[in-house]
Amino acid sequence: MTCTPEPHTSTHQHAPYVPFFERGLANRLTIISGPAADDYGAALHAWLGGQTRESLSIQCSPAPHEDQCPQRIVEAFASAGIVDRGAVTADSRAHCQTTLIELLNGLAALPAELVVVLFDYHSSDISDRVISFLIDHLPQQIHLYVVAEELPGLACIPRLRVRRQLQLIDTSTG
Repeated sequence: MTCTPEPHTSTHQHAPYVPFFERGLANRLTIISGPAADDYGAALHAWLGGQTRESLSIQCSPAPHEDQCPQRIVEAFASAGIVDRGAVTADSRAHCQTTLIELLNGLAALPAELVVVLFDYHSSDISDRVISFLIDHLPQQIHLYVVAEELPGLACIPRLRVRRQLQLIDTSTG
C-alpha cells in the first residue's frame, strides 16, 4: 500500500500523520520516503512519544566499516535495554548472520510490542541485505519504520508488498 498524505507547512501539526503511523502497526514494515521525509520523521518521533508501547529510535549514520553494521544495530538495542549485551557473544561478532539471529532471538523474547524506527536510513551504510534479513525474520510484535529521502533498495519490498505487510508513505509532492 502506498500512501501520499498532503504535506503540511508546520512540523508541529502532527495530527494528520497519525492515521498513517497507526496503520503501520498492522504491517511488518513502513517506509517513509521522499524529499519531505524529515518532516514526517519529526511527526513520527512526536507520535512515538505519545505512545504507551515501547519504541526505539535509531539514528543512522556512516560507520567506518560496513561489517560493523550488525554490531551497531545490536548495540542500539542493548543501549536501550531491549536486549542484553551479553546475549551476543564475542564469537558471533565475526559472523553477521549469527549476530542477527542472536538479536532476533532476544527480540522474540520480548513480552510486548516494540516500534523500531531507523531515521535517515539514506545516509547510513547499513547494508540493505542486513536490514532485509532482519525484516524477513522479525517477530510479530516488532514493527519497523524506515525514514529515508529515497526508497531503500531492500530485496524484501516486493515480497512484503504482495503479502500486504508493507506500507509506503511517499512524501513526494507531485
